[in-house]
Amino acid sequence: MTSSEFREALRLAQETSGAVADATTPADDLGGTGACFLTDDLQSGFRIGWNGELTGVFSLVKGRGDVLVSESVSLGATHLDCFDGYLPTLYGRHGFMEARRERNWVEGDPDVVYMVLAD
Repeated sequence: MTSSEFREALRLAQETSGAVADATTPADDLGGTGACFLTDDLQSGFRIGWNGELTGVFSLVKGRGDVLVSESVSLGATHLDCFDGYLPTLYGRHGFMEARRERNWVEGDPDVVYMVLAD
């Protein structure tokens, strides 16, 4: 799978779902190199950067989050950042722990939580 195919699937998911758009980096802002993964139906996916950073986790299918995160860990994901709320709990179920947090640059929006995979 190419990076452009992944970005297109993520862009479509962001246009389709406000929840996906709110929880993910805009597709065009995902830079760098890494391995991209999509489900066969193109409704869910994630990207793992060369340095182990998990980015772009998305799904238009309810209930796939745990499968995606579990798979990303098995493929080498070691750290990530996400918005506070449901996401830290999801990632925490798979061994990620909060390393630090920063206030959101938009007043009133959720903090940015940086997480690392526990040893």
